[in-house]
Amino acid sequence: MNECTKILIVETDKIIRAGISAYISEKRPNWLVHEAENGYEAMEVADQESISFFTIDYYLPTISGLDLIIELKRMHTTGKFILFTSPLPDHLKTEIEVLGVKRLDKPISEDSIVSMLKYFES
Repeated sequence: MNECTKILIVETDKIIRAGISAYISEKRPNWLVHEAENGYEAMEVADQESISFFTIDYYLPTISGLDLIIELKRMHTTGKFILFTSPLPDHLKTEIEVLGVKRLDKPISEDSIVSMLKYFES
């Protein structure tokens, strides 16, 4: 049986989260899109679903996007991750690279979502 590709969008801003979700649903109708507004919701979804791709905002309440990725990697080692960030200090950029995570700058645009899809499908 061919399993559906599942993506989890973790973003506190409801409008941004809905926009990313709608774009992905339109461009990849065979993907199942899950959403979470914070890290703890994301961990609950990831615990219940086999997620292939994760898009995560760096600035989340209670747990940073980077710490969330570390936790999710412990749970799901095969998923691909993109971290959406504002400009970061170099030491954080290095830490993100070491984790094997792709970083895309905010604000999120159609171009960044297209880049995200290309990365996930590569």
